[in-house]
Amino acid sequence: MGGHAGGHPCGGPVGRLPVHGRRRHPRPPFRCGGRRARPARRLGGGARRRGPGAGREGEPPARRGDRLLRGAHVSTGLAFIADDFTGASDTLGVLGRAGHKVRLHLDLPGRGYDGIAGVATALRSMGPGEIRPEVRRLAAGLIARGARVLHYKVCSTFDSSPEIGSIGAAAEGFRAAFRHAGAGEPLIAVIGGQPGLGRYCHHGTLFAAAADGAVHRIDRHPVMARHPVTPMKEADLRRHLAAQGLDGLALIDERDLAATPLKALAAARAAGARRMLFDLGRNDDLPALRLALEALAAEAPLVCIGPSSVMEALRPPRAAPPAPEPAPRARPVLLFAGSRSALTDAQVAAASRFRLVPVSPVALCAGGAEAAAEAEAALGQGENVLLRLTAEGGHGRSGAEIAAASARLVAGLCGTGAAGALAIAGGDTSSLAMRALAPEAIEYVRDVDPGVSLCRATGSGPAAGLPLILKGGQMGRPDLFDRLVDAM
Repeated sequence: MGGHAGGHPCGGPVGRLPVHGRRRHPRPPFRCGGRRARPARRLGGGARRRGPGAGREGEPPARRGDRLLRGAHVSTGLAFIADDFTGASDTLGVLGRAGHKVRLHLDLPGRGYDGIAGVATALRSMGPGEIRPEVRRLAAGLIARGARVLHYKVCSTFDSSPEIGSIGAAAEGFRAAFRHAGAGEPLIAVIGGQPGLGRYCHHGTLFAAAADGAVHRIDRHPVMARHPVTPMKEADLRRHLAAQGLDGLALIDERDLAATPLKALAAARAAGARRMLFDLGRNDDLPALRLALEALAAEAPLVCIGPSSVMEALRPPRAAPPAPEPAPRARPVLLFAGSRSALTDAQVAAASRFRLVPVSPVALCAGGAEAAAEAEAALGQGENVLLRLTAEGGHGRSGAEIAAASARLVAGLCGTGAAGALAIAGGDTSSLAMRALAPEAIEYVRDVDPGVSLCRATGSGPAAGLPLILKGGQMGRPDLFDRLVDAM
């Protein structure tokens, strides 16, 4: 229950996905400033020509990347699949802030949608035998819409294992989908770190900030090293992912990324690398990362694996419309806190604008009737309700059972119509609750905190028009819950 819980890139009509190998230099997938960009120099060899890596004498690569890529449009040629709902809503927020037309779907989008499509899943709680075919199915559908750059959004802490939430199994699904589409073998870029959220990758090693701001190596982090489902025992992402089958990662470290990203890529490709791990420890390196990823995408289909920093690098610099003001809300907020993180504990302790309704795992899995009745009565009286899953042990219920029971409780309360807004702290509960409520899609509204976005459900049914916040247990400031009352 922890904190985890297509078209042409310029936005026009999409043709058939090019099959690499038919031409020596495939047409690059991105346009800059409304004109077709020059083809990138072929990585790992080829004729010497001025491509995206060539620039003015003495110009820093990051600045050169900004100049060359300014105005580059990534639209339906870019799509993402998230391994849970809380992470998906963070990526939705990154793209929404950039002014993109973007929606988050529970499955593949319909034919009428022409913006960037994201698909939120519960893959992080699945085994590899379920992950491979599901990723292949979803990726194939997005490729059929014209996507050639696919982002697999994983938690910024990379917590996963060979048995649960295997990132390696997901990579196999993406590879199979591109091969089946006739596009050939994709390149794979793993991006470690999301500095804006206190996640840093240095020399292939992942670090993360704790609730008190102290930065720890991920295998010594006070929460992630002890995660109840996927504890992080290895900080070197190359070793961590190799154990899941995603081996052979060539490291593009932070020094090369900041100074000579294309030269480093050329060296890796010349050595035969098709899978790369990029350090990311500073937001200042995002333009250079974008330069590198666009160069890879010009060479072959590309799978980017990592947190929302992938989209922070690839998002186009469009002017976003002003965020709408919150509409008057006649009904109270329902908040379910299922995450067991220390930060969520602090947020619950600081909440003073809610009726606190505790519910034990045993009572929850038995239907949670008493908690549901108390919560419904309080909502009916106009009180905001905070349902808190208690921390008692020895109950014998699995995390999957508790998450499913939590989702049923939340969906049932929303179905009464008593709640005017819904917030969930916990990735697994968020994923399953959204599947139970079955909105058509989820749209970004505005930011509430770093990594915490206010969204809105579309479609019909009990979730239609409902303001939503789906957050991981590690996200938000300690006073977040009280501020949600006004933000939603």
